Amino acid sequence: MEPIIKINSIRSNDDYTLRYRIKITQGAEQITCENSLLEEIKNSIPYKAGVIEVKRLRKDLWEIETNK
Repeated sequence: MEPIIKINSIRSNDDYTLRYRIKITQGAEQITCENSLLEEIKNSIPYKAGVIEVKRLRKDLWEIETNK
């Protein structure tokens, strides 16, 4: 089963970065670490902007910070 991922922009307190919340609606058990998440989103706009920080909030919810 392929993971299904939703990426939403959220407010950033820094003028030079953007924040995104990543919700895994299917297949969260396949994405268990930062590297597997980055592999899944490698063709997305946030990934191409340059990921600065990755935080896991829950099993199915991640937050990333990118360059603007």
